[in-house]
Amino acid sequence: MTEERTRSVRDEILHVSTRMFARHGFSGTSLQRIVDEVGIRKPSLLHHFRSKDALRQAVLDSLFGHWTERIPGLLQAFAGGRARFEALMQELLRFFLEDPDRARLIVRELMDRPDDVRQRLRQTLGPWVQLLGDSIRQSQQAGQLRSDLDPESYLVHMVTLTISTAASMP
Repeated sequence: MTEERTRSVRDEILHVSTRMFARHGFSGTSLQRIVDEVGIRKPSLLHHFRSKDALRQAVLDSLFGHWTERIPGLLQAFAGGRARFEALMQELLRFFLEDPDRARLIVRELMDRPDDVRQRLRQTLGPWVQLLGDSIRQSQQAGQLRSDLDPESYLVHMVTLTISTAASMP
């Protein structure tokens, strides 16, 4: 099997798993169901992911990895304030509308494993929320935004609204 084919099989497993975990939950999704959907045999799946839990971790790593890779570039591309916030929100919306199952998976994981997801969110997005919060505070000091706005709460609220909106898309 070529490296390109191996990569596409792995990506397809991640894509199908994202959809199934989002719709049926981790417990409600069997490896057999995933391999049937992908059109491979179980040993092929286990070649890429040693267990169902390893597959779940890889799905979440892929989801959160997008942000780890994408946010620094967005923050560097825009000097700060409103442009930075708008660029981040546009990317957030694009990412989740491109595949609403990504948003559904986060919602599902928050219901099924809230502590795990909160910890992962803090680790992955916490530093960026702080940095964007600082950018909002600069805009507040410059009189461009209301001073009574709590930057981090506002950012978390906007992200939550975006995810829940995308998750409810047909």
